[in-house]
Amino acid sequence: MKFKVVVVDLELSRREKRALGGGIAACVLAGAAIAYASVPTVWSDGDVLTASDLNGNFSNLDGRTTTLENARTTDEQTIASQGTSIANLTTEVHSDESTVSSGFTQRLAAGASSVGSYFGNAVNPQTTQTIWQGDTSVIVVDSNGTGSINFPSPFPNGVVTIVATNGDPQNFFGNVIAANTSSFTFQAYVTDGSGPPPAGRMVRVNWIAIGW
Repeated sequence: MKFKVVVVDLELSRREKRALGGGIAACVLAGAAIAYASVPTVWSDGDVLTASDLNGNFSNLDGRTTTLENARTTDEQTIASQGTSIANLTTEVHSDESTVSSGFTQRLAAGASSVGSYFGNAVNPQTTQTIWQGDTSVIVVDSNGTGSINFPSPFPNGVVTIVATNGDPQNFFGNVIAANTSSFTFQAYVTDGSGPPPAGRMVRVNWIAIGW
């Protein structure tokens, strides 16, 4: 692009001419910053620069600048509105989390109370320490394949669960099931899959009992 400097005498004061010169430079820079596009008047080499043409270009660029500023303002307002929406959504999420947490805690407490009522004579398991007992015991089964095992110490409030296994598979190949539990004892039922072993058979049982 080729530029030609043209001296224009518009009968202005020195200060006004200096401001006009700065305005021309600002006009060129602003036009480049906004976008490269045609303006109402485009000069060619040797054309006469008039005040009306120059003012028209200024007005055109000013309109474009105003449009960009308005668009920026609209975008800022949109961003602010979205920020408010996100803040509201965050508040709703926190509220939902609080509701879920509260509901879960209440249901957990109710479930624990039910468990305590069922297994431990209305004992609250959240405030009562559990008791674990375990041992390996040898039983002599009766004709039904059962034998009794007494706990080393009775459970004060009840038994929650018992896990019993065959403690000597080489002597007896079968399964052991705990049943008929009380705070003092439980019965171990022994079977080899086809039925109980003969009465009087000695079977070792490994067991763990949990209660309170």
